[in-house]
Amino acid sequence: MVNSVKYEPIDVNSLRTQTLRFVESMCMQGEPTGRYRYSESQRIPVLYASAYAVLTRHLYKDLYALTNGEKKNGFPTSIRFNAMTAYFVIPRFQTKLPRQRYGGAGNI
Repeated sequence: MVNSVKYEPIDVNSLRTQTLRFVESMCMQGEPTGRYRYSESQRIPVLYASAYAVLTRHLYKDLYALTNGEKKNGFPTSIRFNAMTAYFVIPRFQTKLPRQRYGGAGNI
């Protein structure tokens, strides 16, 4: 049997533009730079949404478009990956938590 699935070509530039437009529409107005929400109905910024916005802009190489004012105003531009926890870390948002024992993936 022959696979009859047909794929439409994707306009990568259009996808990039639409994605970045959506990310920017989730930016909280009247808040310091880099505060995002998940939906228009949210009234306060959410750390998780802000992290996704930074990661998306990083993957699309859009962080270079930030003005010096935005960088100084607190937009988190440094992202690290913690291999022990498998989390991406944005140092500006990181807090000091008590150390916990981590027994590896088998103990989750």
